[in-house]
Amino acid sequence: MIIGKCKLPISCYFLILLTFYLFLAGCATRGQIPKGKLICDQTEERWLPDGQRPLWIDKTPGAKSGFMFFIGQSNSYSNERDARGSAYQDAVKNFAAYCGVKVKVMDQYLSFSQRASSEVADPNIIEKGKISHRYQALVSRIKPIEWAMKVTACLYQKRNIKSSYLAYVQVSVPEDEDKRVQEYKRRKKKFELEMDEKRQEAAAKEMEARLLSVFEKSKRAYASLAGGFLFPALDALANAEALHAKIAKDYSYHLLYPQLREKYGFPCDDLHLQARHILESICLEKVEGDNQTLIIGQGPPNPLTLRAVLVHKGHTIPLKNIPIIFKDSEENTIEVQTDLNGIASYKPNISQPGLHQFQGLLTLNGEDGQNIQRTASFALKIDSPKSVSEDKSTKEDLSLVVTFLYDKGGKVEKMYDGLTLRSERDYYQIYFRPLQDCYVYIFQVDSHGIISRLFPNPEFSPRDNPLSAGNSYYVPTTEKGEATWLYLDRNTGEERIYLLASREEDNEIDSLFARLSRDGKSHQWKKRMSRQIEQAINTRGPGGVVDELKVEHNARDKRIFELIGDLVESSDQEFFYTISFNHVD
Repeated sequence: MIIGKCKLPISCYFLILLTFYLFLAGCATRGQIPKGKLICDQTEERWLPDGQRPLWIDKTPGAKSGFMFFIGQSNSYSNERDARGSAYQDAVKNFAAYCGVKVKVMDQYLSFSQRASSEVADPNIIEKGKISHRYQALVSRIKPIEWAMKVTACLYQKRNIKSSYLAYVQVSVPEDEDKRVQEYKRRKKKFELEMDEKRQEAAAKEMEARLLSVFEKSKRAYASLAGGFLFPALDALANAEALHAKIAKDYSYHLLYPQLREKYGFPCDDLHLQARHILESICLEKVEGDNQTLIIGQGPPNPLTLRAVLVHKGHTIPLKNIPIIFKDSEENTIEVQTDLNGIASYKPNISQPGLHQFQGLLTLNGEDGQNIQRTASFALKIDSPKSVSEDKSTKEDLSLVVTFLYDKGGKVEKMYDGLTLRSERDYYQIYFRPLQDCYVYIFQVDSHGIISRLFPNPEFSPRDNPLSAGNSYYVPTTEKGEATWLYLDRNTGEERIYLLASREEDNEIDSLFARLSRDGKSHQWKKRMSRQIEQAINTRGPGGVVDELKVEHNARDKRIFELIGDLVESSDQEFFYTISFNHVD
């Protein structure tokens, strides 16, 4: 038999070498724990300290020898220390629940000295932490008397790779501990109630003191007001209102404030309304200087004199140290302070003949950044010596009895320069009685500078020019001849009423107003035409008040009352009489 050589391919040799390498690698890694997630292929449980599960875990011992017993159980931990601490905390919570105390978070922890892992720590070496806490009274007489530990080992290929610890503890508590805890709770609650009463009493005293400071600020405000010092009064009211608003955020304020209001009789909750009422009650009155006729070379005109007063609670209080601005027709201004009597005077320096217009203006800061303004107008007529030497008309002086009336809440009074009227709440009316046959035109200029004619106008009165002497007329008037009242729209600001009287028909005024009344014109064009009409009225010359007469009128409720009317007169054949008021919302 002949045996020949067997030749293997090269690839077979590589396959043999790879198989041998894998065999050696398997031998090297045998016995190592694989990386990644550990999976136990076997678990082993044991109980410490004697290998047996104690009976007291499942059945809590009854009270004996003056002690009660409670069981605590931990969660599963990776070490004995944490498991024991958790079990003890659970036992304390069980006792707290028995005493009727709610325990949400255990704020006391325990530390144990560690021995070998197979032994249970001696309960006598427990060390309490330094946390002083509301539960300290509950745990002061609780003592661990017996421990048990369930240890679960995770095995992989018979090697222990992880252990978990579940601890149980039996604690003893003296039977009188429950009474002691209840007594502690009672004393604690009593102490808290006493502290609450003291805190409430202290808070009430503080609140009363703060409210009293509001009353004091208010008293100082009205003391300043009574003395005529407006700005200190308004500042004091503003400070009182700010403090009052801050105090009002406190809930106890609502209980205390009615008592103090009854005690001191001052309503703090409407201080801003009182301040607003004070501002709206300011009047700017003309004392003298209006309707002067002066001949150049015969001395300077009389001073233009205004008085600033406050009508408050039936008393007229002159306002001291209030700035009044006088302005001429060329917009030149001068500021004058009122004196102790509330009077401010300005002496104009005029050398040119003609009609000169002046205005006095009082401005104060009101609420919400809005200004409170009061105005008064003066008209001075300066004649040259030549015009005086000319022949005068032999006709009788032209005169009318005029009264501008207003109604606020059913109370009717005579209007004055700077009066405040409210939209759709206050009413006004114009009365006039010519003492000679004449023509009368009444115009009103609104806050936008647009002029409208109130008389003659069939919308406001069935009467028309010319008018007969001695007859009384009202604007507005119904078709039956009954006097009625006007009220304002929502366009707020300063407004002015002109009454123009003339012996002859005023064709210039009629022509200008007819142009203004045409439809299709822009707002700016109407404003320019309104200014032109107002300038034409002012060239007629002002009428002067020469006397005051009592006139009977009918109120809106048909009640008859008397008011003083102005007898306005002029030696010219025509004149105007005007009044301005402040229109607010």
